[in-house]
Amino acid sequence: MTASLVFACFGCVVETRTRDVDIAPRLILPPENTFENRGDGSNEMLDERMRAARTGLPFSFERLCTVKYDGFTLPIFWNQHGTIVFATQNGTPPDLNALMGDQTDVTNERSVVIQRLDAAGDAEVIARHDESLLLGRNANSRGVLVEKPEADGSRSIGLASWSEDSVTWLVDDGAVNAFGWISETGRLIYSSRKQGDEEFTLKIREKDGRTWTIPETLPYSWVLPTWSHDGEGIFAIRMGDGYGDLAWGRSNDAGVFRRSLMTRRISDRFSMGLAWQTLASTTGGTGVSDTRIAWYSFENWELSLWNGERDAMQPLQDSALACCELEEDFEWLLTTREGLDLIRIEEDAVQVSPLLSGPWICRKTTGDTSILVKAYENTLQIGRITFGVEPLPHRVERDVPKPAPDYEYNIRD
Repeated sequence: MTASLVFACFGCVVETRTRDVDIAPRLILPPENTFENRGDGSNEMLDERMRAARTGLPFSFERLCTVKYDGFTLPIFWNQHGTIVFATQNGTPPDLNALMGDQTDVTNERSVVIQRLDAAGDAEVIARHDESLLLGRNANSRGVLVEKPEADGSRSIGLASWSEDSVTWLVDDGAVNAFGWISETGRLIYSSRKQGDEEFTLKIREKDGRTWTIPETLPYSWVLPTWSHDGEGIFAIRMGDGYGDLAWGRSNDAGVFRRSLMTRRISDRFSMGLAWQTLASTTGGTGVSDTRIAWYSFENWELSLWNGERDAMQPLQDSALACCELEEDFEWLLTTREGLDLIRIEEDAVQVSPLLSGPWICRKTTGDTSILVKAYENTLQIGRITFGVEPLPHRVERDVPKPAPDYEYNIRD
């Protein structure tokens, strides 16, 4: 793998320099991007006011609380009846092979913690799910997806409650079940393979519990399936002998999916690890719209938006790490190494409006408000940006985590 390659990993955005794939990846950014000597947030407040005036786009930014996490996995947020709840992975971070379902990882030194943001922007723990759980890829109003590796090599997918210490097991059949994505209506799409098999197939569990499979006669492996926002389409990666394709098809049934299937070759030198990294920025529900999905190209070293139905590709600006759709499909929040931008995708150009300095990552957008995070070694800073309002005149000072002496920056999406 080439030096100084930037890419994404399950819930993480990473930069690497000729790395061992068995080691959990981390994003290392230059020291000037840390928050040393900025403890009151004044630089970001100044950027906010200057940029709002320059772009004509009023917005308010608030730095909220800091929370602990495993130093690897960014949280998944949900807006529940006007209250923000979120899940963090705490304890020992999983390695990449475990996340890909390739090995058993049953350590008891991790948990999924559910927290709630109160009116003052502070976090309160409301539930804790132990049992060696891995935080899953997305959530709905009932809970957040989790995966549980078993000692025999199988894996189950469950929905961990937002409000109590309980998990509803959705798929628990002795197979290796992974990469689940759940809709608000309860439809679950996931990859599954029998123990000992090499290829994953796509399965859909309907909200009534009925399960059906998208059949595959060729030796393809289907991984990382994702619902489009409207639930009409299925995005996934189709892997063959050394190559990988982005795929999209309609979600009505297996026949409709096959007839509508569109694919785009993304690499002839592909692996399960690279597949995971390619769709990292979709974790938590970001990076996906009704028609597009964000993916990282190892051929071009850039983040792009792919419209599967039309097979249209929209490259994003250099140094892009993650993105999140706003209210319209043409308007996105984009995280780069330098900061957070608002981009507008037009027919022949992309307009960029800088918003905040530093690589804040959007994790959830509801209406005009987006929840952001900035990751440190074992601590996450949570922020909130609201559009259509003037910048706040005063800011409550909050503690900002300082990086460890040898540590520069770590982001896990």
